[in-house]
Amino acid sequence: MAAGMSRDAWGRLFLAAALAGTAALCWARLRSRPALAVVVFAGLALWATFIWPTRVHERYLLYCVPVMIVAALAVPRLRIVVAALVLIATMEHGWMIWRSGPSVGSFDRRAAERLHDERFRAYWQGKPVTVDNARAAPKVEDSIALAFERYRDARRGAARLEWALTLLSLGAYAAAIGVVATEPASVPATSGG
Repeated sequence: MAAGMSRDAWGRLFLAAALAGTAALCWARLRSRPALAVVVFAGLALWATFIWPTRVHERYLLYCVPVMIVAALAVPRLRIVVAALVLIATMEHGWMIWRSGPSVGSFDRRAAERLHDERFRAYWQGKPVTVDNARAAPKVEDSIALAFERYRDARRGAARLEWALTLLSLGAYAAAIGVVATEPASVPATSGG
């Protein structure tokens, strides 16, 4: 059953696991400092909503930045992680400055259909209507494949940097989890007598 899950379902599953795991981790390690536990959980939860789902916008990463900055003020070992997070957020949000070509989510079927209409009109211009010409006319599927290939070619130059940012984000997120996991555990209050 798991092999038949869609990428979207996997992303939701990973997000749910990240939220549950982060809540448990913050409770276990930071419960003696409840305000810090809430801030760290909020920052990591917001970051997880950028990392794990398959359909996100770069602006989703911005929501966790101020919260993680506040967390880094209380947990100095988070500062290098937050510096990486700020770099990632800056690059993700400023993609139109450093990367040419279409945005990641800009390929759509309607644009491909417009390309097909243009190809179809250009093909039939000045041609007689015959069965052979109709069979040789551009097909919608071919136009969509051509449009998608053009889209991928336009994005190809930035693929390495985009993957580097993805890996940096995953690594920084894992490092933040590691920092929280190695924070001194809460000491339960003892009853005085």
